[in-house]
Amino acid sequence: MHEALALAVIAAAGGPLAPRRALLDAAGTAKAALADPARWGACGLTAAQIAALRVPPATAIDPARDWLDAPGHRVIGWTDPDYPPALRAAASPPIALFVVGDPSLLWRPAIAVVGSRGPTPGGTRLATEFARAFVRAG
Repeated sequence: MHEALALAVIAAAGGPLAPRRALLDAAGTAKAALADPARWGACGLTAAQIAALRVPPATAIDPARDWLDAPGHRVIGWTDPDYPPALRAAASPPIALFVVGDPSLLWRPAIAVVGSRGPTPGGTRLATEFARAFVRAG
């Protein structure tokens, strides 16, 4: 399993983020983290997270593999030197960024709109309005 797919599997394991961050910090890379099951419990992963890493479901791997195969798609992980330092300093930052396009833009000043993966129609409308206002403001 290559590094980006290993990171996608760890991201898809669900549950608390802090133990998954600790696992990545301890192992250094996602691939190394998956190769060392003895470390999983020591880093505080839950039983459900350990089960998801031991036998990653196809519903996690197949979509990640398909997404990664598309041109311009890249995963930047918690331990990657390209992970934006400002995001790393935020409260509860993600362990992986799924990037489409030029990842160097992550180093420029930015605004993020963060919300639900299953937004309401009103939430979608508001997010669109905010994004348009940010673009108009430069």
